[in-house]
Amino acid sequence: EVPIATSSVNGDYVNPPWLDELAGASKIGHVELMGPAGSGKTLAVHHLAVEQGKKLAIITADGGLRKRDLVGQRELIGGSTIFTAAEFAAAAKNGDWALIDEANMAEPDAMAFINGMTDRPNQEGSTFQVAGQTIEVHPGFRCFMTRNPNYVGTRRMNEALRDRFWTIEVPPLSGKALAAMFKAHGMQASFINTGVYLTDSLYKAWTDNRIAYQISPRRALAAADLTAAL
Repeated sequence: EVPIATSSVNGDYVNPPWLDELAGASKIGHVELMGPAGSGKTLAVHHLAVEQGKKLAIITADGGLRKRDLVGQRELIGGSTIFTAAEFAAAAKNGDWALIDEANMAEPDAMAFINGMTDRPNQEGSTFQVAGQTIEVHPGFRCFMTRNPNYVGTRRMNEALRDRFWTIEVPPLSGKALAAMFKAHGMQASFINTGVYLTDSLYKAWTDNRIAYQISPRRALAAADLTAAL
């Protein structure tokens, strides 16, 4: 089963300026969102899936995603060997959506598997193997990938695979857009201006190689919550 998509955020969702491009690209084929941590990539896919009534399989690659994590695995249940399909495979078969977070941390066998099943969006003909059976990829299946190319431990993406995805370069949240996001997520009003200033300044320091760790808006939200608790 592929879960029903959910998009939980305090207050109103803040539409990023590239959301219309994401919605349009998803009608044509698969989409890659490339940008820094905390820029709203994952939340945008969740939001769009909810808006369009799509089921959404969530796969996180930062632990070293393998092909078996996408296909499924055999399990011993009640003395019998049962093959349990993964949510990603179920989404591909049923025409649901799948999101692979931090895709450039996945292992090569996982990326090769994705490459083989994303070549014909909106068309029949793509297939994959599950437990010795050939499964057809539903024309309505959509795969979304997010990645931050500057993370330690990431791999160079295969150009043949990237060619199958529409790439949207997501800019970091800053200024008024960042303030709106902080407000939507419940940051105290008295903290917002300071939160925007610190996040913007520290992000610039990171891009200038003056600090080694990227400070995301998510960290600023956590810092504001901690300050309020103290």
